[in-house]
Amino acid sequence: MCGILGGNNSKWNYKLGIEKLKHRGPDSQKIITFGSFYLGFVRLAIQDISKNAMQPMISDDGNVALVFNGEIYNFIELRCQLEKKGYIFKTLSDTEVILNAYVEYGKSFINKIDGMFAIVLLDKRKKRLYLYRDRFGIKPLYYYYSPGGDFAFASELKGLEAVCANITFDIDTTAVYDFLFYQYIPDPKSLYKQVKKIEPATCIEYDLASRRIVKEAKYWKLVPNTKKSDKGYNFDEVKEKVREILHNAVVQQMVADVPVGTFLSGGVDSSVISYECSTVDSKIEAFCVAYKEKMFDESEYAQSVADAIGINLNKGIMNLYEAVGLYNSLKNWFDEPFGDTTAYANYLVSKQIRKNITVALSGDGGDEVFGGYARYSEFEKLANVKVTDLIQRKICKRCGWDDHLLSHDYVRVGDEVEKYAYVSGFGFEDHIRTNLAAVKKALYIDKEYDVLWHFRQFYHKDLPRITAAQFIDMNSYLSSGMLPKVDRTSMAVSLEVRVPLLDTKLVEYSFSLPQDIRCNGSDLKKILKEAYIEFIPKKCLYRKKHGFSVPSSYYTRMGLGFRERVLKDMWGITL
Repeated sequence: MCGILGGNNSKWNYKLGIEKLKHRGPDSQKIITFGSFYLGFVRLAIQDISKNAMQPMISDDGNVALVFNGEIYNFIELRCQLEKKGYIFKTLSDTEVILNAYVEYGKSFINKIDGMFAIVLLDKRKKRLYLYRDRFGIKPLYYYYSPGGDFAFASELKGLEAVCANITFDIDTTAVYDFLFYQYIPDPKSLYKQVKKIEPATCIEYDLASRRIVKEAKYWKLVPNTKKSDKGYNFDEVKEKVREILHNAVVQQMVADVPVGTFLSGGVDSSVISYECSTVDSKIEAFCVAYKEKMFDESEYAQSVADAIGINLNKGIMNLYEAVGLYNSLKNWFDEPFGDTTAYANYLVSKQIRKNITVALSGDGGDEVFGGYARYSEFEKLANVKVTDLIQRKICKRCGWDDHLLSHDYVRVGDEVEKYAYVSGFGFEDHIRTNLAAVKKALYIDKEYDVLWHFRQFYHKDLPRITAAQFIDMNSYLSSGMLPKVDRTSMAVSLEVRVPLLDTKLVEYSFSLPQDIRCNGSDLKKILKEAYIEFIPKKCLYRKKHGFSVPSSYYTRMGLGFRERVLKDMWGITL
């Protein structure tokens, strides 16, 4: 796990940019010039911790340079294939495997690697810069592109701000408005008009000669099963296949030259991951946070799982006032408005884990992949429900629309995406909702602006309803909200978090199943629970979902909501 940056303007401050990213890579740092381009890297040594594996890494023929953040899980297999083709490796790193895979296969190398990554390759021969983000958006990658052709990239926005210190960035008010609705800024937007996030499973090509972006394209797409019924499937065979794929993913993701541990909250996903880790290494250490406030404490469930699978559980005892003291840290972690208070809890548990280990496996992604959110059941219930005036008014209120001013062209009240947003809890906070006209005016938002654009692009009416909701989440909330939260709060303490439930083969297999096998309205996360019911206490698998959160009321009392307070206190934006 590391931090990367680069750019083509010789007047920019790359050293300062690297300093801003050093929490992502405290072990070492390096900046080089490669042709007319500057490439920088900060390292958190995980795989082959020798100096030979340091980046930026140059190909043997001197034509290709690479900087890369993340981990490639199938690098051993790919390395063997390349060795058979005559490649001689100088390191045991996955970085060198990526580099040689590109030399051998060209751009198609991306279809041969699996992992979490932000990869940047500079090819002198082709005069191209290639930027790749992993399939689900686990690792971040921002870029700046000016009309004159100046180009820069970085793992975090603060790196770009430091590198391009002579650039005046303009706040994108539509991104601020989106934040007020979603509590995060959706990809590909950032806080600034001039800076974008590369979307998941996307490659951007920048031509060094013409100094322009010449291509942006997806290199992978998730294709869900359009069937609902589970007829014709052998449930026991499916359970066995799920365990097989997930076990192999955990085996790959436990490879490291530093101590590895696991998050264990006592919920379904972290329990499943901890169990699989225990089958690989019976001495694996698990970690959880026990809150002094009993209504938030889940440690008894975590202990039950640890006892059942025979591993040691490390408990950090904390109270919510520690989280309250972290209020202003959001700006330093995310560099742009972020309103999910579970970020504080994530930071606290990451800080606790980092005292002992460098790599932790988590259960993130399980709800999206196997269907664990209660909103999926609610969305399915609305399938054949007539949109009554009452539901219409509730949807309007949640989304901030004035139901007295609606027209057929303005908004399609009761359409499926609006129903999804309604049952999912997305929407404006009360103070914003009741003053929306003033907020729009303050942010120069056009009255025709559809805040649900982020969800609409991923809704497919041909999918069963729960599958359709999962597909929206996989392409929106997961990559723009959930995964950035995990990445920034863990990297703030230089902890690498790996997410086996987002293994490509596992995700593809889960979505290849009919909806009622994966989950249904009465049995969420059905297949995952059934696959592990023999190994994990039933009371942990089937208990009511407990959010790992800190209530926003701990940060704000009467008046402004949390998101509005964040904008005002941290960015000086008053609505």
